[in-house]
Amino acid sequence: MVYRCEDVRKYTDREGEKSLEKVVKICHVLADKKSFGGIQKHVFSLAEIQLEMGDTVSILLNTELVKSCPSSITPKVCGLNRSRFNPFLWLELLKALSALDPDIIHLHGRKVGYIFNFIKHFIKQPIVVTVHNTRKPVIKNEQFVFICVSKLAQTTSALKNSTIIYNAIDAPDSLWSELARERGAPFLNEGNPILYSCGRFVKAKGFDLLVDALADIPQARLWLVGEGEEWKKIHDQVVRLGLENRVWMPGHLDADHTVGLMALADLFVISSRREGGPFTLSEALRSHCPVVASPVGFVPEFLSTEQIFESIDVQSMKLKLRSILSDLVNYRASFEPIFKRADNELDLGVMAKKVKAVYESTM
Repeated sequence: MVYRCEDVRKYTDREGEKSLEKVVKICHVLADKKSFGGIQKHVFSLAEIQLEMGDTVSILLNTELVKSCPSSITPKVCGLNRSRFNPFLWLELLKALSALDPDIIHLHGRKVGYIFNFIKHFIKQPIVVTVHNTRKPVIKNEQFVFICVSKLAQTTSALKNSTIIYNAIDAPDSLWSELARERGAPFLNEGNPILYSCGRFVKAKGFDLLVDALADIPQARLWLVGEGEEWKKIHDQVVRLGLENRVWMPGHLDADHTVGLMALADLFVISSRREGGPFTLSEALRSHCPVVASPVGFVPEFLSTEQIFESIDVQSMKLKLRSILSDLVNYRASFEPIFKRADNELDLGVMAKKVKAVYESTM
């Protein structure tokens, strides 16, 4: 294996084993979304552990995401909110990459894939592209090496030779759930099953479907956490259906609080119409919270048909939720082997090593 970089040093990895590794200068380029969602969370988590593992990491992103960037990483701001056809954006990116001189460029989001397809002839470094969702076929280019976050993303993008690497997370701290309890989440100790869903309030998340389904399941309570353009619409829907006393919508909560609630809920619900990871599946399974989900992202690779909505509509959700809530004890028991698998395969360190292997294959 031949590496572009010279620096070699020892570091202690997450398992405590000493190893010699080539230090790789990595530059992530993040899509232009202004809000903080699963892709952004994935990139920042990956960048942090890559830094921890001894590599040099930078991130090119737009101004709106700077406040969410980890303090350990200095972001490089680019006008990625401009049109992909804007030649001034192309020049800005090329100038930034020339100054950073990375060994490898890692793109996230379809827009940056399109942009780099225009400027690839001016770039000498290997380019890795992570495909996070399934909405459109990606531009295929022999200069690009692809990672897909699920088999579904791989299939719909027609990238047979890509590498599948699931979105993963660090193991949640056990203190997070206790802190979440102390902060006073409603419905605890009332004897009613608590459903939980979280994320950006956009149509793709299907929160409107979940609320409609909940209306006909009177014993259930729902925590619906997050913010976004559809928050008011969903809140109005809750009021219109008379569910104010059964649905908690606190808006944005910090990451530790959001994940900590998973260990307190009886069931995590992914009602998405479409989804990339979904990142929340990794968080729920690693929090050992049972899940029921739409057949999106890598859900079918971890959950059985009994744990997946038959279709993405209110009636299917209603029927599945009623069935699960009729025997929550056995439903939870069915997740024990899934929790064990998630602890092994959805670990951030494991994910980072797989990504590093893809980098090495290009260098």
